Amino acid sequence: MSRFARVMLCVAALTLCMAGMAFGQIATTDSHGRPITVTTPKSSTPRVIRGSGIEPETITIYNNVGSGYNGSSGFTESGIDSSVGAWYAQVMAFTPTKTHYLAEVEVAMGYVNGTEGFALHVETDKSGLPSNKSLYSCKITSMYGFGSSSTDLDTCKVPKAKKIALKAKTQYWVVVLVNSDEWAAWNFNATGATGPVAISEDDGKTWTSEGTGSNGAFIILGK
Repeated sequence: MSRFARVMLCVAALTLCMAGMAFGQIATTDSHGRPITVTTPKSSTPRVIRGSGIEPETITIYNNVGSGYNGSSGFTESGIDSSVGAWYAQVMAFTPTKTHYLAEVEVAMGYVNGTEGFALHVETDKSGLPSNKSLYSCKITSMYGFGSSSTDLDTCKVPKAKKIALKAKTQYWVVVLVNSDEWAAWNFNATGATGPVAISEDDGKTWTSEGTGSNGAFIILGK
């Protein structure tokens, strides 16, 4: 199915059980046809404590999380065998104002169902799109439940001995790729931050620009 066909309001409404708590999850599309996941969590939903105490020795290169992200809505990230079917990977760009070494990447990716975890990459830019050349990559295997928090972040720390330079006024991409049977969601930021967005319908092999749009919540720290 093409991404234009997905703009049609064919909504997959599912009732799921995550971490022992019941959530009403809906996969749908926003006004631009981008797939989103929304939920109304129960007030008693337990929080998973992880991420983001920003360490004093680090430098903030990019931060659209602020005091908290949108805990109940996010861009759908799902694989071809997931319970909502294959949507597509959506990735966000950032541009450092000064040159720093990469220290840490934090993203607000919430788990819904399927095989938990995702691959995270920081990639260079090629003609306004991810280059598929990773400067840094890691694997997240334990995620917070989508809808359970507006502050917890999935975090990858770069080893101190590893020197990955992010150059000033150069665009880079944060890429997240979920498992083939997984439904997850990249929470919306709550600061109004926008930037370049790209999508992939083939698990990150090729990318298409979506222009400038709202960004998922993430933090880039330097040293």
